[in-house]
Amino acid sequence: MIIQWLWETIMEVHQVVQSLQTAAGADPQFSISCLLVAESASNILNPFNRAAEAADSL
Repeated sequence: MIIQWLWETIMEVHQVVQSLQTAAGADPQFSISCLLVAESASNILNPFNRAAEAADSL
């Protein structure tokens, strides 16, 4: 249940990253925002993966 909730949030962040990538392709001023959000998303994925593995082992 918690992992599903976290996954839904990660998917929302993924959609934001995709939108920023599209915007950065059209206007370079969005490149820095895209980079920062993508890095943050990457930092979120590592703990999520550990949590998912821990939940699977229960």
